[in-house]
Amino acid sequence: MYQKEEVTSMLKANEGSKYNDSGQMISYVDSRGYLTAGYGHKILDGDLDFNGDPITKKGQVISTKQADDWFDSDSSFAMEFAESIPMFDKMSKARQEVMIDLTFNMGRGWVKEFTNLYMLATNAPKYSDSRQHDNLWKAAAGELRYKDPRSINMINSDYWGQVGNRAVRNYNKLLKGG
Repeated sequence: MYQKEEVTSMLKANEGSKYNDSGQMISYVDSRGYLTAGYGHKILDGDLDFNGDPITKKGQVISTKQADDWFDSDSSFAMEFAESIPMFDKMSKARQEVMIDLTFNMGRGWVKEFTNLYMLATNAPKYSDSRQHDNLWKAAAGELRYKDPRSINMINSDYWGQVGNRAVRNYNKLLKGG
């Protein structure tokens, strides 16, 4: 089973944060064009900056406490949602971490964006035959990496291009289970 402390460290490292020249944490635009702040928190209506003003643009200063509060809420949601995935408790620790990371990064909508990955991940743990189990996880990893893993073209997925090394780490965790 995953360890909450390890997962929170992983999520913060995967997300990073942005700072101004004075070392203050600031809002920024993420790789998909969303206004973001703290540790990958997508700004929502009502989110406030350091001065109590609505966050509406890149570069607004936020407090470390606000970033930590958002992170605690966002990471708790990601862990709770991932734990609700069928067969989650039968997955390896590394694969559980991927389910949590995908949820933290994309919200629960990742299961609709990666329907085949979700189906493979929830079925792979059902097999005691290690060959079938490993083949399903290999296919799940391919779903994360490629737009169409069954194509001869093997074009990388949008996710692969947007999150860089994070995608490589998640791919390897799905593939190898450790």
